[in-house]
Parts: sequence; C-alpha cells; structure tokens
Amino acid sequence: MKALEWLVCLTAWAFLLLYAVIAIRRVSYPFDLEWMEGAMVDHVSRIVAGEKIYIAPSVTFVPFFYSPFYYYVSAALSFVTGVGLLPLRLVSIASSIATFWLIYLFIVKDTGSRYAGLIAAGMFAATYRISGAWFDLARVDSLFLLLFLSSVFTLYLHDSTRSWMLAGVLMALAALTKQTALMMAAPIVVYAAIVDWRRAMVGAAAFAAVYGLTTLALNIWTEGWYLAYTVKMPMNVQSSEASLLSAWAFHVITRDVFGAMSIAGAVGVASLFVRSPLFSRATMFYVLLAGGMIGSPWKMRLLQSSYDNVKIPAHACFAILMALAAYHLPRLAAGIGERLRIFIALLCMIQFALLAYNPLAHVPPRRNVELHERLMTRIEQSDGEVYLAEHGFFPTLRGKPSHAHVWAVSDVFRSGNAEAEARLAEEFRQAFEQQRFRLIITDGPLMPRLQADLDRWYRRAPDGTIEGPGTLTGKLTQPAFAYVPR
Repeated sequence: MKALEWLVCLTAWAFLLLYAVIAIRRVSYPFDLEWMEGAMVDHVSRIVAGEKIYIAPSVTFVPFFYSPFYYYVSAALSFVTGVGLLPLRLVSIASSIATFWLIYLFIVKDTGSRYAGLIAAGMFAATYRISGAWFDLARVDSLFLLLFLSSVFTLYLHDSTRSWMLAGVLMALAALTKQTALMMAAPIVVYAAIVDWRRAMVGAAAFAAVYGLTTLALNIWTEGWYLAYTVKMPMNVQSSEASLLSAWAFHVITRDVFGAMSIAGAVGVASLFVRSPLFSRATMFYVLLAGGMIGSPWKMRLLQSSYDNVKIPAHACFAILMALAAYHLPRLAAGIGERLRIFIALLCMIQFALLAYNPLAHVPPRRNVELHERLMTRIEQSDGEVYLAEHGFFPTLRGKPSHAHVWAVSDVFRSGNAEAEARLAEEFRQAFEQQRFRLIITDGPLMPRLQADLDRWYRRAPDGTIEGPGTLTGKLTQPAFAYVPR
C-alpha cells in the first residue's frame, strides 16, 4: 500500500473517531440539539405509559408524521434508562455506528479489500456535518438507514430463500421507521424480480406480512388515525413539491444532493458505467441501489420543509460508490492501473478535505446547560400548567404535563383535514380563553391563528424576553418570550 493510501486510511479513521467523540459529548446534553427532539421523547413516553401515539389531535398531544418503530425501540430501552433524551440518542448512536460497520463489512465482502471498506465507512462518517449533524440525534434517520441497508445487503449477498425472506422483514421494519424506505426500495424490488422472481415473491410476502399486518393492526387500534398521520396528512402537506423537470430540481440535484460530495458522487456514479461486464448482476444492483438512495433524497429535498437529513441515504450511497471505484477502476485500466490507484487516492483525500468541519461547532457550549437550568427553574416556579410551545417533554422534568408541539399543530393545520383542523383550533382557543396555562413560553410568534388568541388572553410577562438554550442544527431556535394571563 502506497503512502498516500495509508493517509486515506488514517483520515477515514480520524472521521470515524471524531464522530464517536462528538456523539459521546452530546449524548447527555439535557436540552434539544434539534427542535424536534423533545417532542420525540413525548411519543416514547406515551408508549411507556401504555397510551396510543396516533390519536385525534389535541392541545395535549399531536403526533408527527412518522411510522412508530423507532419510538418502540426507544421505549424498550427507556425501561432500562428511564424516559428522556438519553435512550433515543443511544438508539441513534448505536444505529449509526452499526451502519458504519455494516458498510465496511459489505464492501470488504464484495471486493475483498479492507482499504475500500474503510474508504466507504470513513467517508460516510465524514458527511456528519453536511447531513445536518444528525447521526446521533433523537430522530428516526439512523435506525431507518441501518434497517434499509441491512435489507438490501442481505438481498445482494445471499441467494437463499430464508435470506430473501429476512430482507423483506428488514425492509418492512425500515418502512415502519420512516416511510421514505418505500420509495427507496422500489428499484431494489425491480432488481430482485429480475434476478430471481420466485425468491422475490417470498421476500415480498414477508414484507407484506410484517408491514401490511402491522399497518392494519395499528390503524384499527387507533380508529383510523394511524393512516391519517402517516399517509393522508403527509401527502397534503407535501403538495408544495416542485417538478423533477423544473430548473429548481436541477439545481437541487447538482448543488444540494451532490453538493459537497461532488467528487465521490461523480466518480462513483460514473464508475458504474465502465465496470466489466457492464450488464452484470453486480452492476445492475448498484445502479438500481443508487437510483433509490439518490433519487429519493432528491425528491424529498424539493419539499420546502425538508432539511439536510433527507440527504443521508445519498451520502451513504456516494461513499459506497467511491469505495467501489477505488477498488475496480485501477483493475480495469490496463497499463495505467498503478497510477490510477494513486490518482483515486488523491481524489479521496480531496473529498475528505471538502467534508472537513469544526467539531466544536456541534458541541453545546457550557452556557447552554446553565440556560437550560434557568428555564427549568422558571417552569418549576410557575403555579400551574406551562406550555413550552416549541419544545416538548421538558416541563415533565419539573412535574408538569407536556403538550402538543406547535410545529406538529402546524402540520395538522396544513394537512387538509378540515375537521381535525377546526377541532384543534377551537381547543386551543378555549385553552387560551380559559387561561389554562399559567405560563406560555415561545421561541417566537406562533402561527397567526394561534398568536391572535394568545394575544387576546395573555400578555408578555414583566420579564417577557427570556434567554433559553438554543438548538444546534435544523431550525435554529431557542425559548425567547414568556406570556402570562391578562
């Protein structure tokens, strides 16, 4: 191995270790790293308490538009650690590290090259910042990606009926974690049907049994609210999506999805079409895998409400394809293979350099912990219910109930479900009119219909401008305004 290739390996290890250090530093942070984390804990706490997640929207609780598997996995861990941010973040950290290891093992098994495997794992770890510093958050994405890749790698590496059945089960669990798996899996279904349609039918049956029966059971149990939140409402909210043929869509795929991974993306995708033989099973698998893992994030980034985390599958795919290019291209270039090895190693180093980031920017400052304690003290000193509008869960730390996250409320208002929208708006109006909350803390103005009722029945507290701890990724926000009854 050449000196430059050793440097590539050391850099890959450095990014893997850097992520581990950041995750350790952040796992016990007591406040939201990202604006939805506390509300995710609210979902888990309902499961631990034996309550339903998918219910009619109310001031008390409104679920987000996600399938429930991540919540149930986190709830199982919560019985050991207690309810809070810790178990959810531990699930994500374990899932992300398992994904790095899975990618490494897959590339090593497919190529026999540990060097290529380390490129893939390290380069994916290096996308931490451009993926929204998301891998360790109390969000569904890391578990979803682990399950999806486990499914497709099982399908590709094993030809037994039992393995393809397992792949179907894993894909069902991925879809029950995040619905995006359904879109990403579509090209893989085509691959399976072409390679062995009989085993593909077995895998499809396993998927249908797990996904279909779970969906049916949950929808019956929740009296129709499960499909309302995971299918019907999201479809209406996502109506702002631009056409894939628009100029904006071209900008998104070239500047945003490829973006900082332009080298790995370009080299990796191009290498698919110079492999030998071109029409092999392996080439077909990787082309279709790339279609799902790149196409789905592209489509999702066209939504105005999406964030960098939707690009995580594309980043993983680019890292995998770059590793494959590092292994295969020198072997295809007769006479210049050795020089091409060094050139690709140089490209890997340039790509790593483009992904470099300041780790301190993703570690909460000590002052944020102090601000969190002040906020908790302010909540504790209130003589009644407190509505922390943009941050779920945290009032429960001081013995007070949590309430619906205002952004989940906003999703219902944009969902096209007129009955649910009207009922929820009226419930908030009554809660404000009756001055149910003795203290309301917001990060900024609420949506107009709620802010109007808030201003009618509440006023800014004498110290109405407060300083709360801020989030570090996603929508950057922090508790800022306090209201008390008029």
